[in-house]
Amino acid sequence: MSTQTAETKAAETAPDPIRDHEDGLRPLVGRDWLVATLWAIFTGLAASAASVALLPVGYLGIVALLGAGLGLLGYLDHVTQLIRNKHNVIYGIFAAVLLVATQTFMDHQILLPALISAVVTFAFFLVLTMYTGFAGGGDIKLSPIPAALLGAISPVAALLWLLFTFVLCVGGMIYYRITDPATRHTAMGPYMAAAAVITVISYGLLAVQLGI
Repeated sequence: MSTQTAETKAAETAPDPIRDHEDGLRPLVGRDWLVATLWAIFTGLAASAASVALLPVGYLGIVALLGAGLGLLGYLDHVTQLIRNKHNVIYGIFAAVLLVATQTFMDHQILLPALISAVVTFAFFLVLTMYTGFAGGGDIKLSPIPAALLGAISPVAALLWLLFTFVLCVGGMIYYRITDPATRHTAMGPYMAAAAVITVISYGLLAVQLGI
């Protein structure tokens, strides 16, 4: 019994490899993809509904991809504590293609604000994590994608998303620290997804009120 206890303590104090490889807590299985798809549909529809009600119709595709992509990756992050590089690459490609396609029928520039929002958000996450360890590598790599999608709508929307993500994540960390002190990581993906829906609603209401 004492040997097992020592081994358990050693395992608890050993360096955590979660962020260092592409398996996370465990490999993904079929059920993970099924539930993640359901979450993608839910968050995509929630964000799209807010977009239809509050934003110009031209942004609907951007918002749908924003919600669906973060819903999918947020759930996968929740169950494995990892946002994989290949998933970020695929999501980034879809976002880039959609932004370019959307620009073709917009009468104003959306690509430059999207790019600036992505760069600023990536730099913020990178610097914050360097000094505080706030986010993981996958979170940092994911962050510019939703920031670019929201920045195409307005840089203000991207800043709101950054704020809501930070507030929700800190709140989650405090909650788990109180209710389950043994929890060593809090997946940021779900908070990014929730913040995206909140941002679309908040920015939409703000835009309606200010007439912007």
